[in-house]
Amino acid sequence: MTSTPDIADEDGDLARRALAQQARGLSLDGRRTIGATRVFKQLAAYGIRPVESRGVIVSNELIDRIRDEEGI
Repeated sequence: MTSTPDIADEDGDLARRALAQQARGLSLDGRRTIGATRVFKQLAAYGIRPVESRGVIVSNELIDRIRDEEGI
């Protein structure tokens, strides 16, 4: 039988692991943002102004569908 202190210890351990995993994810996101900013600045020097990622993948099929809808 599991006693209450054992359950509390397990919950605390799970919470610590979850927080550590979130911190690693935030760190990775931060590094990606810094890298993207550097690339944007380099491209801006050539007159290219890229737009920020919206988190979706733009496929050729999507572009073709939009062109068909717009009559282009």
